[in-house]
Amino acid sequence: MTLLYIKFYKTIRIAVCQVMVGAPACVSNLEELIALGAKKIFVCGECGVLDRTIDDAHLIISTSAVRDEGTSYRYLPVSDEVELDTYGIKVIEEVFKKEGLQYKKGKVWTTDAPYRETRKKMLQRKEQGCIAVEIECATLAAAAKFRGITFAQFVYACDNLDAEKWDQRGLTVRPVSKKVQTFELAMECAINL
Repeated sequence: MTLLYIKFYKTIRIAVCQVMVGAPACVSNLEELIALGAKKIFVCGECGVLDRTIDDAHLIISTSAVRDEGTSYRYLPVSDEVELDTYGIKVIEEVFKKEGLQYKKGKVWTTDAPYRETRKKMLQRKEQGCIAVEIECATLAAAAKFRGITFAQFVYACDNLDAEKWDQRGLTVRPVSKKVQTFELAMECAINL
């Protein structure tokens, strides 16, 4: 069962949880939240970048996700990608602009095999237009469409795959203060969704 924290953010009652990592586990959390009555789901997390010009901790709004995992196919018919809800994208963009934040919008690559993010595969995904890699977006977007709920996501850049050698950057050394700022930004997006 998903552990929920109910809190008020700017007088709005909101449920917050830390979901499990990986598409199958994360979508199980999503299904439980929907069963508990959730109609809108907002997710924020880390990603690897496929473009070295994207700075560490830079914000990325996911617009679509390449389906290189298996779980999304249990929710939607076979296709290479799943589009994210344009309303959710618009909400995140409005919050970022209001806060004066720099961001990128783009396609992400969802894989359930992070240790198989080979250079060849990374270059292939980059050619498809992906700017980042993560492990849940395609599945969550597919499940949200299947269940008829609103889903939106932003990620922030961590490690860099667009180099001769993997560059960890801020992946495991991000200061707590920066994570708190990102969490508060996610809360702002969530209450506007």
